[in-house]
Amino acid sequence: MPITSPFTDDLLLEMISGIVISGIGMGMVFNQNASTGGTDISAKILNKFFHLDLGKGVFVSDMAVTVLAGFAFGLKMSMYAALGVLINAFIIDYIIEGFNLRKEVTIISSKFEEIKKYIIEDLERGFTTYYGEGGYSGEKRLIIVVIISRREFVKFRAFINEIDPIAFLTIKNTHEVYGEGFRKL
Repeated sequence: MPITSPFTDDLLLEMISGIVISGIGMGMVFNQNASTGGTDISAKILNKFFHLDLGKGVFVSDMAVTVLAGFAFGLKMSMYAALGVLINAFIIDYIIEGFNLRKEVTIISSKFEEIKKYIIEDLERGFTTYYGEGGYSGEKRLIIVVIISRREFVKFRAFINEIDPIAFLTIKNTHEVYGEGFRKL
């Protein structure tokens, strides 16, 4: 200490390691609606006025710097930097989406009342019901649709499996949920 030389002699390995760490950190910062004070300020401006994803905004801002740096440091370093900027953009968007991931669960079950009670009392969530008719059986049933977090989904799936192992479920990943109980629009 202090570190005066690179850890390895592999520039690509060091770049990818640094970009992954940086991208995860920037994704966490952006998820809190904050800024690191660098080129991500221009990314937030692009996001606000042009609705460009934050990772893509960082990509645009950093690519401008990378192109200009190419004149100072050469084509090879510029190409490494461009690759790093691209990876960074994907990681930032992936981290932000991961924090906001919810599960939209559709349930068809003969145990409607038990499931309704569990959602309201244990998960403390609301849900939507609608009437459906089986295309093959012609049987009329209530269908439940609920939006829950990944953690709530694990508990909910175990509960459904316990009370009605033959229930029909579809699960969708939902990245943006606005309204009561979730983020403001």
